[in-house]
Amino acid sequence: MYVSDIDAMADFYTEVLGFQVADRGPTMGKPGNPEMVFLSHVPDEEHHQLALIHARTSPGRSNTINHLSFRVEDLPALRDVSAYCNLAAPDWPAGCHFADPSVPAFDL
Repeated sequence: MYVSDIDAMADFYTEVLGFQVADRGPTMGKPGNPEMVFLSHVPDEEHHQLALIHARTSPGRSNTINHLSFRVEDLPALRDVSAYCNLAAPDWPAGCHFADPSVPAFDL
């Protein structure tokens, strides 16, 4: 998620939502090497569940989320989420995330 105040956002996710900082440092290959913070609820098992990148130059509306995912218990739960999404947003165009079983969709 692109943010304009990386410290405030990291504080929010750690202090309010219980994430832990798994890793932090500059990105390589991007202009200015902006800082990234990787957050996880289980850093010993998963490097990150959320990545913040200090790449927004001003606050306000923008498309700042690259991708977002949520873990479900099992395949039937994933199918339930898929069915719900199809009912809630039937015109939402589907995408594909080949790395794992998922219910992908592009933001409109």
